[in-house]
Amino acid sequence: QWQQWQQWQQCQVCRVPAVPECMHQVPIAMAFVTIKHTKRMGRAFVSTKRIAKGTVLMQCQATGNSVVLLDHLVGERCDVCLADTATKPCGRPACAAVLCATCKRSPQHASVCGAASREPVLVRSLLRLAAAERADGAVVKQLDALENHHDAYGPERREAFKAAAARAASYCGGDARRLARHAAAFESNEFGVSETNRWRHAPLELGEESVGCGLFAAAAPANHSCAPNCDPVVVIEAGRAPVLRLIARAAIAPGQQVFIAYVPLYAPGEERRASLRDTYLFDCACARCRAERRDGTPAAAVQRAMSGRLCA
Repeated sequence: QWQQWQQWQQCQVCRVPAVPECMHQVPIAMAFVTIKHTKRMGRAFVSTKRIAKGTVLMQCQATGNSVVLLDHLVGERCDVCLADTATKPCGRPACAAVLCATCKRSPQHASVCGAASREPVLVRSLLRLAAAERADGAVVKQLDALENHHDAYGPERREAFKAAAARAASYCGGDARRLARHAAAFESNEFGVSETNRWRHAPLELGEESVGCGLFAAAAPANHSCAPNCDPVVVIEAGRAPVLRLIARAAIAPGQQVFIAYVPLYAPGEERRASLRDTYLFDCACARCRAERRDGTPAAAVQRAMSGRLCA
């Protein structure tokens, strides 16, 4: 157990303590939560001690370097660290990507270099995952442990996964059937990467604009609630791979499950639940959704009050 604890504490690349100064930013020890199986939600993070608001519960790097830029930002931000910093073109034929000075020397761009850099998000992520699987057996185990829901999706969505996998396989020569299941896992487990305070393009998202997305398998046991007690925050820093942190947004008692939000919290209840059914294949029954079904939303209560049907 002590050796396992030391492994969590050490960087798996350079074997030094995984403090913020370490360039590789691997998972830190989960000193605040443990993984338990629940009847209704499957795997779940459960707190092992009282967690104060603002505590970083865990920190992890993307599985298989799978974080990629959104299509319209390729060529505008660094293809590896996603930072909006000084960049230069990759320089290889047909490659649309740009790289910052530090990431120019990184091998992470190789799997999507050239014509592949112009492929959609899902194809580029699959290429990154295929390259990581060939290089590291631990990535294979991480992906196999993810719930992909492939067979539960409808035929149209499965055809889309198949097409993306075939496209990726044409570049890397990988197993198209396995890549199709990775595509389904990406659909149901991805984390969006947002940058705060970009008001010009996204005023209705409260200052956040998505710049990329990727898989973070270590954080996959975090289940959804429309009234979450934890926030997933992806830190973008020039020259470093994006890092996901789970940060407590409120105090969490021992034995309480850790929840994050899979959908925008400011969306109406029916929109949230429809999105969850479509992408994550479940009907949300969190406390907020139950209350909204029973009492209506706060906005609906105000409308009823203004129409004279409810005095509060």
